[in-house]
Amino acid sequence: MLAVKYRLSLNSARQVLAAGINYRKEQKRYATLNMQTINPLVKEVEYAVRGPIVIRAGEIERQLKDKHDYPFDRVIRANIGDCHASGNQAPITYIRQFVAGCTYPEIMNSPDFPRDVKQRVERLLSACGGKSLGSYTESQGIITIREDVAAYIQQRDGYPADANNIYLCNGASDGIKTVIKLLMNNDPAKPSGIMIPVPQYPLYSATLSEYGAHQIEYYLDEDNNWALNIDELERSLNEAKSKCVPRGIVVINPGNPTGQVLARDNIENVIRFAHKHQLFVMADEVYQENVYLPGSKFFSFKKVLMDLGAPYNQMEMASFHSASKGWHGECGSRGGYYELINLDKDVRMQVNKLISACLCSTSWGQAVMGAIISPPREGEESYELYKKERTMVVNRLKEKADLVSQLFNSVEGVRCNAVMGAMYAFPRIEIPKKAIEYAKSKKMAPDAFYCFQLLEKTGICVVPGSGFKQRPGTHHLRTTILPPVDQMKDMVERFRTFHMQTVNRIAIMLHHRRQVVPFNEIQGVTSTNVCAYSNGDDHFFSVERHYYHGIFLGFKWECIEFARRWLLMRKSCIFSGIPYAAADIWTKLQALERVTDGKQIPLTAHLNGTLDKPKRDSLLIYPRSSALPFGHVAIICDVVPGYIRIAEQNYEYYNWSDDYSREIPLRFENNCYYIEDQHEVYGWMEIDDIENLEPLDETKIDLILKQYQQANSIGTLERCVIPSKTSTLSFAWLNENDKAEQLFMQLYGTDLIRTDTNTLPFYKANQDLLLNIGGVSNELHEMFLHATEYVLENDDVLRHFCIPEVFWPKIRQSWLNEKQLTMTGRFDLAFNGKEIKVFEYNADSASALFEMAVIQEKWAQTINFERTFMSAFQLHNILVKNWKKFSSIKRAHILIDTDQEELLTAYYMQNVLKDAGIDSKICIITDDLYWKDSKIVDGDGYEVELVWKLWMWETVFSNYLQCEKEGTLSRQNDGEHPYLHQILLNEHIKVIEPLWKVIPSNKAILPALWLLYPNHPNLLRSEYILTDELKQVPFVKKPIVGRCGHNVTLFDVNGEAVIHETQGIFIDRNCIYQELFSLTNFDGYYPIIGSWIIHGLFGGFGIREDKKLITDAESPVTACCIVWK
Repeated sequence: MLAVKYRLSLNSARQVLAAGINYRKEQKRYATLNMQTINPLVKEVEYAVRGPIVIRAGEIERQLKDKHDYPFDRVIRANIGDCHASGNQAPITYIRQFVAGCTYPEIMNSPDFPRDVKQRVERLLSACGGKSLGSYTESQGIITIREDVAAYIQQRDGYPADANNIYLCNGASDGIKTVIKLLMNNDPAKPSGIMIPVPQYPLYSATLSEYGAHQIEYYLDEDNNWALNIDELERSLNEAKSKCVPRGIVVINPGNPTGQVLARDNIENVIRFAHKHQLFVMADEVYQENVYLPGSKFFSFKKVLMDLGAPYNQMEMASFHSASKGWHGECGSRGGYYELINLDKDVRMQVNKLISACLCSTSWGQAVMGAIISPPREGEESYELYKKERTMVVNRLKEKADLVSQLFNSVEGVRCNAVMGAMYAFPRIEIPKKAIEYAKSKKMAPDAFYCFQLLEKTGICVVPGSGFKQRPGTHHLRTTILPPVDQMKDMVERFRTFHMQTVNRIAIMLHHRRQVVPFNEIQGVTSTNVCAYSNGDDHFFSVERHYYHGIFLGFKWECIEFARRWLLMRKSCIFSGIPYAAADIWTKLQALERVTDGKQIPLTAHLNGTLDKPKRDSLLIYPRSSALPFGHVAIICDVVPGYIRIAEQNYEYYNWSDDYSREIPLRFENNCYYIEDQHEVYGWMEIDDIENLEPLDETKIDLILKQYQQANSIGTLERCVIPSKTSTLSFAWLNENDKAEQLFMQLYGTDLIRTDTNTLPFYKANQDLLLNIGGVSNELHEMFLHATEYVLENDDVLRHFCIPEVFWPKIRQSWLNEKQLTMTGRFDLAFNGKEIKVFEYNADSASALFEMAVIQEKWAQTINFERTFMSAFQLHNILVKNWKKFSSIKRAHILIDTDQEELLTAYYMQNVLKDAGIDSKICIITDDLYWKDSKIVDGDGYEVELVWKLWMWETVFSNYLQCEKEGTLSRQNDGEHPYLHQILLNEHIKVIEPLWKVIPSNKAILPALWLLYPNHPNLLRSEYILTDELKQVPFVKKPIVGRCGHNVTLFDVNGEAVIHETQGIFIDRNCIYQELFSLTNFDGYYPIIGSWIIHGLFGGFGIREDKKLITDAESPVTACCIVWK
């Protein structure tokens, strides 16, 4: 029996460990064995599968029988792969008949005993001493069983197996320990090293600890279904060489605890690696009959090794199998075998000597193993029942394997790879930072603490991932798939409730993890039920106005907006004349106004350090400073001894831990009160007559005076022209050392004046138009997302998009999992002085991004005309901010075609990535990308993890279908370039923009949008067919997939005359029909507004103009400035 060391100090864990030990108070006596004299290697052994959590589970089960009060009525044991103990699997009739006949031969006299079983029993007993299973067997095991194992292996692999190389053992564990013992060199200075996977089955780490060997840990690739990464194998081996003598490598396939099934090419690469470094291969294949996922297949290491031919087919290897696993689940029989391949003859003699010291493995287990590898054959008496029982068990396991990963992936904060094989899932769990810190303070692994809490709260018994080892910084648990389906569903629902509620409660108890709240989401709620929303960060200006019951409160989500909204909701008052600078409240504001009667409510200002104590419901005012360039305003919501509590917006962006944002020290000294914040405080402003102010009665909104309900002005746009004579320059206005600007000069020259004019045109918009474009764009984006979801839920609508159905599941999966993998999208908007209408959403495009973010700004600086800022003034900074969310990747790959416009955009995005601290590489087509060890790498050896692409998804689809036609879909030859679809449809590569964006970028979404939002003020009627309603007005026919304005036709009423049309490459595409919107003509030019959505929010806009009604790739980007008055 293994001695187990549990490094846990939680009280309940100590109690558990003590519970099984009978301590007696005795007189002190001499002990040969104590904790100081026991073999220190024994103390290093750990075996989590039967650790303190499992012991505690047994204790709870006993307490439940004694009617102890728990929030559950049973313990669900999902800690160990014991099929029969789960209560969900009966023994297989044939196996038990075989063993019964072996142990009690008289039973075979029964006429009901199957003849084929009797024949097998008699054959086995004839090889036993005295024809009795109770006799010692040969040390290697009963010869007839070893012959059957050899036949089984030959049938499986297609290569001969020698019974003399087969060793029957007490479960695979016994064989594994024997082989590891052979590899030891007994040199404490530089011991033998064995490579083991992480996560791993604890038998390996326990055995290596017991033998004093060095554990060479290599990490399985969780993001690639737990595959073996050859670069990782090289890393771990190289790091270990100074500490040990590497002797072997362990591979568990199918995986325990991870449930992966290795692809054949992955096995080939591992064999090549082992041969290169002269490592003995230990193939743990005890789950070889447990493969569930369609498309997955078990390949034995022996078969692949032999298939590879010389020199690999001469490598030394041991493979292991067990009666405990498969679908039979005969764990208690302790039957197993191992095959030694290509072993030196003299070494094999030493093995025989070693095992003979233990006489033999249990004959009962040998018999079970014999029954498993020699089942009834078709036509034999036992075959039909055997087939029926096998089919039932296997189908049940497949059902649960598929179910368990689905269930865990439905829980927020949990990620679970597909259970491809074996009997386990190994989901990754997100544990709050404070809970991690708390667990570590108790000297517990965070996931062990988590699993203890899970057991105590839900009755679920699982094993923490730390017991199997795991990559640092990650947390997992291992669960079996053996419980019945109803218990499995019950287990995950209990788990979901625990994870979503209990863990969050722990986080709150520990004062919350400091988590930044995204823009537009609630940071906290005051005790008086006023929400504070996050602005995201200090530098973001949403340009979106907020109106409440028609009253303008400010911009989302500035501090002034919160102060106005709090005053309106709690006191029925507002203030005006302070547009955005909170510091001006102190110097300019003297009174509030009640919105129901216009009454002036005076304010009394108190300088910080005054005789008067601050009062709740006062305004706290901060001056301008470098940290607060516009000052700041907050509401004092409570005054307690030594502190004030405030509520605020746009100051830090963390979730509140209570009904206020911060506590600020309040010091009383020399009869004066000082608020001691880290920023200077002007003071506070009390509201006079506050006791007579009531909250706004929102059931009587008509009582609000109309003078406070401001109309939202649409804004103005004008085209301005500077005579060309003012454009003479004596300096270069573009940076020749910047690749993007250099290419721009090559394409368009360095003249400030365009080739189609002899003047310097630009557009001028006022702040109202900017704010309206921003607000409309944000609303449209949400509408398009809603329409995308609607399309993906309705096959009949999705067919209008003409996307091959083979891609539908991937698109839907992308929509579910990749909503955050988005960066840019651009609305084409039209403005006629009265309305803003959307033509389409280029959700998968970045065209003209560089011109709008950089060129127009530099052009404006050079011309130096009057402006407040340019229309895309924060576009670059927003891009940088959002790219920083991906800063953990080693390198981003920018994937483009050979088009020069795309290269221009790629160079600019490379600058953005650099500013975000992300290394990047531009890859034209796929020329600088290669296959290596089943992964895609660039010419520098960097693995492709994240791609920002400019390819159309339709091109990717065509590439996939062409490869399918040619039979090259899965070709992955090392050194060859991958196909486009192998990169962009690769589940292990993050793609920006994600696949789901093929839906909103397709014009077929426009009729769906109209269906969902009929007569919306920013939409144009759109239909899949030309309807009578559309014929009553001028309309547009446009292909559902197209770019650059190609193949668009404008028709007059009834379609009788063509107003304008373009040619192009999309002539064979399906089309939609859309109401024509008349553009305003500015000096012979028609402007189109390109409004950018960056990671889901408006980021700025630009203008393309053309003398034609349909803009295209040649239509120039024209600078647009904002004049804020």
